[in-house]
Amino acid sequence: MGLDTIIVAFFVVGTILVVAGTLTMGVNNLVESSYNGYVSAHQTIMDRLQTRVEVQNIVFNVSTNHTSFTVANTGETKLYNFDHW
Repeated sequence: MGLDTIIVAFFVVGTILVVAGTLTMGVNNLVESSYNGYVSAHQTIMDRLQTRVEVQNIVFNVSTNHTSFTVANTGETKLYNFDHW
């Protein structure tokens, strides 16, 4: 009778460990997926709110000491008054 109890206890503990490991892996995947979704949503919101200006061309005239450059506004928020800058 004592050996049967020990064998059943090993099966029960083994089953509990398997279930706990499976739940841990599932929760880990859920947390990682939720975090990646949050990062993606945050990046999309920041792209919509912020201006992204890319410099496409720079020309420096040595004789007049003037610099001319071409920029492209690729962000959602547009800058309209370039004379101010």
